[in-house]
Amino acid sequence: MNKQIYKFIEGVRRQSFDQYSVTDEESYEPKNLPVPNLKQTLENYLKCIEPIVSKEELTHTKLLCAENEENLKHLQKCLIQFSQKEINWVTKWWLDKFYLSARLPLCINSNPGMIFQRKNFNDIQHYLKYTARIISGMLDYKNIIDSHEMPIDRAHHSEKGQPLCMDQYQWLFRTYRRPGLSYDRQIRNSNHEDIYEYICVMINNNIYLIMIGVNVNNHSENDVYHQLCLIYDMALESEKDQCLGYFTSLPRNEWAT
Repeated sequence: MNKQIYKFIEGVRRQSFDQYSVTDEESYEPKNLPVPNLKQTLENYLKCIEPIVSKEELTHTKLLCAENEENLKHLQKCLIQFSQKEINWVTKWWLDKFYLSARLPLCINSNPGMIFQRKNFNDIQHYLKYTARIISGMLDYKNIIDSHEMPIDRAHHSEKGQPLCMDQYQWLFRTYRRPGLSYDRQIRNSNHEDIYEYICVMINNNIYLIMIGVNVNNHSENDVYHQLCLIYDMALESEKDQCLGYFTSLPRNEWAT
């Protein structure tokens, strides 16, 4: 168990209770995402394009906005009606059109990467122990999410303190993006207790599994370390021409085939 993670979570929870009224995660409903004001949206749009278009193009765009104002008002009305039926009216459109339909390779284009602070390791065992500690901490964090112990996220801007939707956390460790022709799919594992869970480790362009088991909470950092050692030894003996990892960086249509 990574005590630092639980210490951090508890600190956030105490801060939330000190500043705001106690709100149980199951007892609140997030507000529906509002539809931006039409006039303000058009004004902001024109301000955004002004530095990057010519004067003639800007004048033409302003004219188009004015000529289509009535049609835009009808569209705005339909959008407001639709937004009243959904907690977040933009989620499905954004997810389908701007994310899952993108055909470019995921790396950099859709999925950003993160770099840890540079560290110097004495040997491979030191490196693998460090990796095992990171994985163990992630599993502890996943256990906090699965047991619904995460403090409620709150807004820090116009409506400071307003509870925010926590649904995104449930997709963090249980989602797989399956490549498809013209459109990918999100596969989300259910939260059943009988699921045998594992972690994918990519090394030397191959993918190996660290078996965690049915109960994530029963893992140990030492078990993870020993599995990493076995994976490292297998990777050294693997055939160099078996490069499954290469496919994950291809355009999505190619990876799907």
